Amino acid sequence: MKEEQKMPFVKCFRTPNGFYCFDANKSELIDIPEEVYRYLLRLTEGNAAGEPPAAYTDFRSRGYFSEESRVRHVRHPMTDYIETLLESRESSAN
Repeated sequence: MKEEQKMPFVKCFRTPNGFYCFDANKSELIDIPEEVYRYLLRLTEGNAAGEPPAAYTDFRSRGYFSEESRVRHVRHPMTDYIETLLESRESSAN
């Protein structure tokens, strides 16, 4: 029985020269085959029926495309200053 595929913690994109994926858990940008790129897109859309491509399975066996996130908290460096920045803009608009 095929196990349900979960969405890995990745961001995929393409350029005129190829297909790429940033694996957030490994903090690596990897060059991927088009079939893996298309499969990952289908996963994000929730319609990745069927068996994953062999290349996808190979990447998984090497620790890529994990759906377990090591990221616990995301915080922008300017978060502590947002109120001051907004107040400054508000007062300069008046």
